[in-house]
Amino acid sequence: LVFTDMTGPPASEADWPKPCVVDGGIRPDDSVADIYRAERAKINPDIASQNTHDGTINHQPGTGVGQTGSDLKVPGGFRRGYLHTKADEDEIDHGSRPKEWAARLRIADPVAWALEQFDEYEKGGLEDLLRPRGRMPQLGTAGLVIGVMKSMIGPAVLYLPQAFADCGTAFALITLPLVGALTWWCAMRLVKCRQKIDAHLTYSGVMEHAFGNIGRQCCDLSLLLSQMSFCVSEMIFVIHMLRYLLPGRPTWVLVVVQLPVLVPLSWIRSVTSLSATNLLANVLVAVSLSLVMWVMVKDFSEVGTAPGVVPYRHLWPIYLGTAVFVFEGIGLVLPLYEVYDKPMSFGLVFGICMALIVLLFAVVATLGYWVYGPGVDTILLLTISRDAAGVGWTSEALYCVVLLCTFPFQLLPASRILEQKILGIHPSQDRHSKFSPLRACFRTTIVLTCALVAYFCESQFAHFISIVGALCCVPLAFIYPCMAHAAIGGDGAWADMAMAALGAALATFTMVENLRHW
Repeated sequence: LVFTDMTGPPASEADWPKPCVVDGGIRPDDSVADIYRAERAKINPDIASQNTHDGTINHQPGTGVGQTGSDLKVPGGFRRGYLHTKADEDEIDHGSRPKEWAARLRIADPVAWALEQFDEYEKGGLEDLLRPRGRMPQLGTAGLVIGVMKSMIGPAVLYLPQAFADCGTAFALITLPLVGALTWWCAMRLVKCRQKIDAHLTYSGVMEHAFGNIGRQCCDLSLLLSQMSFCVSEMIFVIHMLRYLLPGRPTWVLVVVQLPVLVPLSWIRSVTSLSATNLLANVLVAVSLSLVMWVMVKDFSEVGTAPGVVPYRHLWPIYLGTAVFVFEGIGLVLPLYEVYDKPMSFGLVFGICMALIVLLFAVVATLGYWVYGPGVDTILLLTISRDAAGVGWTSEALYCVVLLCTFPFQLLPASRILEQKILGIHPSQDRHSKFSPLRACFRTTIVLTCALVAYFCESQFAHFISIVGALCCVPLAFIYPCMAHAAIGGDGAWADMAMAALGAALATFTMVENLRHW
């Protein structure tokens, strides 16, 4: 406790206790400044409030810094808010401030934290984003590793064993690392675009800088389709899980039972508000994947390789779309790069993470195919449930919870794009805006659209995943980064054009082959 004489506040701020900097911090005496300010306000009501119209405290225009009620109500929140305010007044950028002042989400959910920073910075259009700004708050290497792993590893890894069965082990083990390497290379082209532009830009912002409004519209369309497709795939995943857990129910019932959970979650508009469900999903994914690995290793040690396993099969075009689909985190590369505290090492750390992810994918897919053979289900858990009912049931239940938790996070980018295009509501308004029945109805319509697509496509899940990979993921992962890099004037334009042409050919061929075998 700090005891102060409250018989009367000092007449001016000059008489307030002065801050004393000790080891990069500020002495606790500074906390009484807010008390003096409150007492002065009682004596002189004409003193301007320190609260802004949008609910933030001491928000400095152009810096993207503000402490909301949710930030202040946690332990140490008021002190962090005051320290950031003083740093703003002294024009100290975020990168020079102690890491202890950072938001509490930084390590627990680095992806949500990184996107929250973009929510603060992306207030207007391209012209506003290109204005000089201070550095964003910084994320350490551990946070970056967690963020990359979280953005790339999801339920899609369970689709790979069946994809390996489509093309054979040898073909899959050659092409999967190749797809991972190309994903990393193209992501680095996107980062180089950001470095050349030298401004805080999202993926769509980079495309707008390279090609104008048409570039932004194309990127937004691909992001919209990919995120809605991810949501549809998660709903289909849950349909298949519920069909095993609730046998005999028609498909429409398995779709409808998800809506009472998914519709209210879709109304959440703040990335920060989704951090709790996202963190729970991360823990459950780790537990579920560990159970799956344990069962497969146990079965492989007991029975060995299943009959019918071959090195090559002719359905490899279906596999290619799925292989691109599983590397679904390209949209989070720039937000993570912006907040990483060692930008020169970003490519190395990201590359190491990608190598580990490819290794994990290859182990899960190979074991799943070798142990269960060509008859492995599109979703690996369904096959495990037949062989190890207890573990399989537990893993299915956990993954159902995971998908319900991550659904609103996957839907959020699509909802924001549609709201901006149709309702004229910019994403930066989400942080402090009140509940809107219009927006709730709008997002409910989006969820119902996803449910309708899931109902009609669930019987052809493998083809749906492959088509999404070809139509939505290939442009985002391979085509757009290379085209933007070439347009902005980066080195190696011939390699960019070759990669973009290869991506276009891959997307067209894969989509046609999937439609032919539908």
